[in-house]
Amino acid sequence: MVRLYNLKEIFYLDLWPIGPSMVVIIDPKLMDNSTLPKPLPIHPLTAVFMKPMLGEGTMAAINGALWRKIAAAVIPAFSMSHVLGITSIMIDECLLFQERLDKSAVGGDVFSMDGLVAKLVFGIVSTVTLGESQHAQTVGSQILKDSRNLVNLARGETDPLIAYNPMVQIPRR
Repeated sequence: MVRLYNLKEIFYLDLWPIGPSMVVIIDPKLMDNSTLPKPLPIHPLTAVFMKPMLGEGTMAAINGALWRKIAAAVIPAFSMSHVLGITSIMIDECLLFQERLDKSAVGGDVFSMDGLVAKLVFGIVSTVTLGESQHAQTVGSQILKDSRNLVNLARGETDPLIAYNPMVQIPRR
C-alpha cells in the first residue's frame, strides 16, 4: 500500500466504516521518537479481539490498577533467578527443535517454520506453567491444537470480510 500510493513515512489511515482510523508510522526514526514516557491506554478493539481466546479482563487488554495488580503477579516469572532455573527446560526443547530442523533439512521437503517454532515455544511455556511436558514437538499436543483453533476462530471474528458479510452472518445466528 505504501509503494502503491507513494505514501511517506507517516500517514493517516481511515478505515471507516469497518474499523477505527489510525496514524501509521513506517520510519524507524519516527517510531523511536513517537514513544511516550507515559504509555497510552490499550485500544478497545484489543479486548474485542482477545475476549474469544482469553476471556474478559486479560492482561493484554486492560489498563490501570487492574493491569498493575496482574503485572505485579507476573513480573517474578521474568526475574534472572527464575529464568536461570528453567534454562535446562529451554535447552531440552531447543535440542528437540534442532533435531526436527535437521530432519527437515536432510529430507529436502518444504516445511512450516511457524509450526515448528510454535511447538518449540509451547513446549517451553507449557512445561514451565503446567509442570510437565506436553510433548508438542514429538507426539503433538491437543492443548496446542485447541489454542491454534481458538486463534483462528478469533481471526475470523475480526476479519471485516467475514464480520460484515450478511451471507456469512445468517448461518452464524
